[in-house]
Amino acid sequence: MKKIGSFLLAALLLFLAVSCGKTENETHPAGETEEISDEQAIADYIANLRNGGDEKTLYRYEDFSAFFIPGEYKNLTYPDDPMISAEITDEKIDDYLVLILLNNTVNDDAYTTLTEGKVQKFDVATIDYKGFIDGEELENGSAEGTDLLIGSDSFIDGFEAGLIGAAIGDTVKLNLHFSPYYGNEEVADKDVVFEVKIHEVKRPEIPEVTVEVINALYSSQYASLEELKEDVKADLIEEQKAQAYQYVVEYLRRQVIANSEVIELPEKERQHYFDQYLSYIQQYASYAGQSLEDYIKNNMNMTPEELENDANEYARSSVLTDLYIFTIAQKENLTWTDEQVEAMIMGAYENGSSFSSVHSMLQYYNGIYGSSYFVNNLLYQLVSQFVYEAAEMTAV
Repeated sequence: MKKIGSFLLAALLLFLAVSCGKTENETHPAGETEEISDEQAIADYIANLRNGGDEKTLYRYEDFSAFFIPGEYKNLTYPDDPMISAEITDEKIDDYLVLILLNNTVNDDAYTTLTEGKVQKFDVATIDYKGFIDGEELENGSAEGTDLLIGSDSFIDGFEAGLIGAAIGDTVKLNLHFSPYYGNEEVADKDVVFEVKIHEVKRPEIPEVTVEVINALYSSQYASLEELKEDVKADLIEEQKAQAYQYVVEYLRRQVIANSEVIELPEKERQHYFDQYLSYIQQYASYAGQSLEDYIKNNMNMTPEELENDANEYARSSVLTDLYIFTIAQKENLTWTDEQVEAMIMGAYENGSSFSSVHSMLQYYNGIYGSSYFVNNLLYQLVSQFVYEAAEMTAV
């Protein structure tokens, strides 16, 4: 089972990331939009927000206590865990470099298929697995014919390490534990047993890591392998800090919402997310050339009723997160500045955006989410940082 997160949520986020550039021309046909400067587009956007936004702007409420009363959000604790504090060892750096070369320089011909022997690091093992919690089979915790690169660190802690040294053809039982930061709340921080059948492995010729190969691959100019490894270590440390922060703020958000009083969900916002979810799935179905019913049956193994239940759950979860943000921001007087909004907009535009201008990007997001899209994301960051800084890590 993968380390973190919901497949469907990840898919939705991926859809957002890749669809912007593809749908821009459909959203803003040529000749209908007068382009203006980036500076003027941002100034107009902020002025519109300061004046209350537009008809699509969500959460135009002065008092959120009619909907949601947050639980304790100060002085919370979060557990230490390898997901947030694992050491960046020399072995991890070496493995990282080998994986880079395996993914970029080793073709299929360099792999040998084995049906006997023992599993080694960097083998691609073909496995079946089933997960059990308290003797009950784990929903969405099993698969057949999965190819797993041993050492990729893509499954939960201990899964891949537990297969190293196991005999090909055997079934291995792994007694593991889901991290408290695991993306599925129903199994987070629980013991789990995986039964894993190893069918075969494909073993690569392990490439030699040299500074010359890396320099050629990335057009870099490292003078030595030691210099390269120092740079990799610094990057991995920064990446881990950023990822650990996201794990913790999500953990704290769950903790607060679980202890909050939910009076009712505002219907406009709930319906907005419900429709948004179904729209995402409908567009996937269109891309696949299938009807919605056929798509969810063939690709998601769901009935229309199950899809509606998922849409309702997505809407509920999304609105609760928004209420968490707005109630704490209101209580703590956390407000955004024009400079922060401008920085967020320019960051979104410059980091991989395929829009022709800031103006067209803002029109795209305004058309789908209303003019509050960027400030709502900014408020989420401000609230997350506030709750995080007031919390404390505890030893396991």
